[in-house]
Amino acid sequence: MCNSTEELLRSKWIMKVLQIYLRDFKDIIVDIGLITYQLVETMIQSLIMKITQLPKNIAESSVREFKHFFNLGPVPDNFDYSFLA
Repeated sequence: MCNSTEELLRSKWIMKVLQIYLRDFKDIIVDIGLITYQLVETMIQSLIMKITQLPKNIAESSVREFKHFFNLGPVPDNFDYSFLA
């Protein structure tokens, strides 16, 4: 009788320990899921920001290139405009 009582208590103790470990394991899995979700959300937001700013960056780059190409300085006072006639 005493032996079966000890086995019963031992099995209850093992079940409690197992439940604690399983709860911890479940918490770890849930935390990993939340961290992954937050990382993916941040990456998607960053990608959307880059995509929406791309046309603006292209336009600014084109304008800078255009200004650089045609920025030849001021026209001298004695410039000969005769070739335009």
